[in-house]
Amino acid sequence: MKFEFAKFTEVTDFAFRVNTDYKESGYTRIFICSDTNDFWLARVLKNYGEDYEEIEGSYILEREKIPKEHKGQSLTISRTRQILKEDTFENWEYFVFDNIEDVIDRIDGGFGINNLEK
Repeated sequence: MKFEFAKFTEVTDFAFRVNTDYKESGYTRIFICSDTNDFWLARVLKNYGEDYEEIEGSYILEREKIPKEHKGQSLTISRTRQILKEDTFENWEYFVFDNIEDVIDRIDGGFGINNLEK
C-alpha cells in the first residue's frame, strides 16, 4: 500500500480483514489519509440518506478525524491497522451523494486516490 501526505489511499480490502464490523455494518469502501495534524478515515455507506434512512442508490460519505500522536507521524501499515481496529464509527462530518462517482470525486479533492479500486 502506498501512503502520501494529504492524499487518500483506498484500504477497503485491508479494512474488511482487520475489522469485520465494516462489512457487517454495510460499508462498501474505506479510505485513509495523512494530513498535517491528523489522519482522516473516510467510510462509504451505500443505500442510506441524510438521516441514515434507507434510500436505494444513495451514499453517505463519513469522515472521521484521528489526531496524530506526535507531529510528523507517518501513516504506516501498522498505524493504519490500529486506526481500523479501534474505529468507533463516529464521524466528524458526513455528506450524502446520489452516486458513487460523486463520492469518489469528493474524496479525491483533485489530488487523486492511491490504490483506487474500480
